[in-house]
Amino acid sequence: MNMPRRIQEATAVIFRKDTNLFVAALVVLGGLQLWAFGQCALYRGYPWKVAFFEPFLDAAVLYLPSLLLPRKIRGTVSVTVFFIFTCFLLANTWYERNFGDFMPGNIIGTTDILNSFVINSTRNSLKWWDCLIAAPFFIILAIYLRYRKDMATDHYSVKSRILTVICVVVIFGARFGLAARRSHNWSPYALTYKDIIDEDITSLTHPTCRIQTVQYWGIPMFFMRTLYECVPRTYTPSPEELREINELLSSSGPLPQATVMEELSNNKGKNLILIIVESLHSSVLTLPVEENICPTLHALASDSGSVTALNVIPNAGLGRSADGQLIYNTGLLPLEGDVFITDYATADYPSLAKALRGYTAIEAIGERKEVWNHHLTTLSYGYTRLYENLAGNCDGMNEDAEIFNAATDIISGLPQPFLIEITSLSMHEPFDKPKVSPTLDNDSEFISRLDSRDRYYLEAVKHFDTALGEFIQWLRNNGLADKSVIVLAGDHEAAKNALSPLLSHPTVPLIIYNAGYKLNHPQPINQIDVFPTILDVMGINSMEIKVDGETVPYRGLGRSIFAPELTYSTYMSDEWLHHRQEICDKIIRSRYFSTTDHP
Repeated sequence: MNMPRRIQEATAVIFRKDTNLFVAALVVLGGLQLWAFGQCALYRGYPWKVAFFEPFLDAAVLYLPSLLLPRKIRGTVSVTVFFIFTCFLLANTWYERNFGDFMPGNIIGTTDILNSFVINSTRNSLKWWDCLIAAPFFIILAIYLRYRKDMATDHYSVKSRILTVICVVVIFGARFGLAARRSHNWSPYALTYKDIIDEDITSLTHPTCRIQTVQYWGIPMFFMRTLYECVPRTYTPSPEELREINELLSSSGPLPQATVMEELSNNKGKNLILIIVESLHSSVLTLPVEENICPTLHALASDSGSVTALNVIPNAGLGRSADGQLIYNTGLLPLEGDVFITDYATADYPSLAKALRGYTAIEAIGERKEVWNHHLTTLSYGYTRLYENLAGNCDGMNEDAEIFNAATDIISGLPQPFLIEITSLSMHEPFDKPKVSPTLDNDSEFISRLDSRDRYYLEAVKHFDTALGEFIQWLRNNGLADKSVIVLAGDHEAAKNALSPLLSHPTVPLIIYNAGYKLNHPQPINQIDVFPTILDVMGINSMEIKVDGETVPYRGLGRSIFAPELTYSTYMSDEWLHHRQEICDKIIRSRYFSTTDHP
């Protein structure tokens, strides 16, 4: 039904005479949009006054400047900006649901960012109330399209423009002041306002403080920070920082005892098969054995020649699988709060492939090489060939079986000794639908009581376990099992809320089969400890790198599980790991290994 003529004429006159009303609509609807965003991802548990008023202050800072625009483009630019912020808020809402923080800007530059994994994770993150974030844009668009010809073409005087600028500055200051006062009142510590302001300024640039950036500075500043993070930057360490880097790289971790080294030396010249398993939680190995979910993993872990550590604390960050591959291949920690593959995928990183001299080094992945910049990291880690898209013909079902079948064909043509890294896919979240042919016993009381997410996950685990068992049997049939060390390592834990508490265990497993040495390491270790552990198992202990012009042994920045148990509490302390995290950030951001020649 058409709007009554008089109402149409009245609203047209209002919009024609006063553009301020359109801007007011931008602020009000923008405030409602930011309020909805806060309820979805930011202000959960906050008092309603905070949750309600601060979004409208942010909206005023965002949209009042539209009054400064030339009158002919004012409406078009305002609607475009509103659309950009709608997309920006939705993307960060979905990202936060998976990773517990907002999206780093540099991830936007990742090759093939809209791959199937991202699309599926986003789809699983959708909630009906996300419409509250999107709806204000369509209302603004409708107002603009209906009245764009009738809106005023008022010329704003210099005084009006100055007043607008003053209003924006005052509102921004009020927004920051309210956040500072809230921090002062709620803090359990006796913080001065100066301390709080220092914290707020730190949150602008600290890689793990994106949510705090929004809480302290508001959405406009967070958007500016995101744009800043999109720009590649060059970091040059100071002489003191360079000295710290050189000292840590030169101080290789402790070696195993001589008797252990002698036993492990029998593995020299064996093939190394590194299987990095997607989202494999240690919890699957603690489930009732009679459920027969992962008999192959149990058999490998209990073998008389296996090294097992089921309490590996993930150090992978926002880069997820790419971070896990960096840690296992190089012994370095990934960037804190950033995705290293965007700007730092290309470098001459020390790695397993470079440590195993004389080996044919191959990487085999189920996805396309552009996903997570594999085509760059493969070369950086020293692999000579990348086999990609091994699961490309199975339409997302039973991917691990396809990957292992393709791996047997690849290995058949490799000269020995070889290193092959194989990454699995079937256990990639979300777990909202079947990804493999169902094989679990649904009549089992344990299985029937599972959360649907857990059931789909365990179906994928069993599929992987079956494919792994067939792969190992193929190695045995072809005389390769006894000639190979097989390392299985979980790349990271599943995303937040992807599984129920039953399976959301904070650790991933490490199983090294055919190590020629029996060790069940019960204490927690870090992912960064796996690199020196693999070097020890392969009987080579270290590789050589150039540090400050001198050749030094390199064992990664972790500590092998074969090392003597010295100062364990210090080794696992937050300070120990934080120091290495800071140094690794400086190594990666300064492109330290881009200018260092490896012998």
